[in-house]
Amino acid sequence: MGRASRGLRLTALALLFLFLPGCWDHREVEDLGIVLLTAVDEAPGDKIRLETQVLIPGAMGGGGGGGGV
Repeated sequence: MGRASRGLRLTALALLFLFLPGCWDHREVEDLGIVLLTAVDEAPGDKIRLETQVLIPGAMGGGGGGGGV
């Protein structure tokens, strides 16, 4: 392995670390809204009607995670 090849690999690795920063803008699933359905229809008066169905995980009940012993 030559010096140029080694330097190129180190540069590529440094650039990889710049573009893969980790979890700095991490969002919990409970904080997101997931679009399940989108529909586009004609409305009276040459208008367009857009309907969406959104799942909000935080609003859905569910069992609270049980703790272990």
